[in-house]
Amino acid sequence: MRRFWIAAGILLAVALATGVQATDIFLWQHDNNNRVTDQVFRQSYTAYESMARTLQELDLNFAHNRAIPNNLNDYDLFIVCLGWYCPG
Repeated sequence: MRRFWIAAGILLAVALATGVQATDIFLWQHDNNNRVTDQVFRQSYTAYESMARTLQELDLNFAHNRAIPNNLNDYDLFIVCLGWYCPG
């Protein structure tokens, strides 16, 4: 849950920094599909689903796909979900 709020803060800062101008965001679904139960919402999410939910709750439009776009210059922000890190 802590990562969720960190990611939300970063995305909010990016959204506010651009002012009136729209930010083009691409969310690359490249995680390991491990599911973790959110202690607040009592639902399980992958890292990708958690980031997508954060973007949607912030009302930010974003493109997403499993494939990397041909031209990354079309986007201001490129988010890569690599899955959850669980230290031993």
